[in-house]
Amino acid sequence: MTPRQIALARHALGLKSGCLVSYRNRFLAGPGHPDYADWQAMVAAGQTKRLESPYLPPGDVLFYLTRAGAEAALLPWDRLDPDEWGPTYPSSPRLSPDGRYYICDQCGREWWPGTAPGCEPCAKALDERDRRAT
Repeated sequence: MTPRQIALARHALGLKSGCLVSYRNRFLAGPGHPDYADWQAMVAAGQTKRLESPYLPPGDVLFYLTRAGAEAALLPWDRLDPDEWGPTYPSSPRLSPDGRYYICDQCGREWWPGTAPGCEPCAKALDERDRRAT
């Protein structure tokens, strides 16, 4: 994805400053829209899908991200809404952007090295991940 396409994908997901979890997955554009070519390129790359409907304005297309496209647009501290995208299991705890503490992959809570993960569901998810790895 180009930087412009990442910005469009983040907008479609509702990710912006202060919003760390996606809350939507859609972008409406048509052939005259300035972002239409970028969305078409993302469709060709398999990062988005398109939906045409008689309920949309004539010529407009509803674009929505595939999981691969959505994940490509995430910053390290962003998360996809598990209600929409399904549960994900962390590959490992993430360090904060400044490297001083960990961020829980499931709920976004923070914890310091040497202490337990941010919440019980997160600890269970980490245990499940470790169990699968063995």
